[in-house]
Amino acid sequence: MSNSMKDPYVVLSDKQKEAARVRREIQALLIVIPLLEEDAPTWEELKTSLSNLVGPDPESIEHSMRDLELYFPFTKTLRAPETGV
Repeated sequence: MSNSMKDPYVVLSDKQKEAARVRREIQALLIVIPLLEEDAPTWEELKTSLSNLVGPDPESIEHSMRDLELYFPFTKTLRAPETGV
């Protein structure tokens, strides 16, 4: 008989990574679902909605948007055009 027991720390780490991935996917879906409605939100409304989900840290918002764009590339078109001053 072989010893096929997995290291519990490895299993826990894998489960934590999977849970984090699922959380990101849920956040992405919460953002994308309103976009499928006829009255799609503006970039500012989307940004406000996202900031309510992830907290007031602007860096968190940008990180979440990058995650969203990774799963849903079409969301890149939602970003407000950057003004080069």
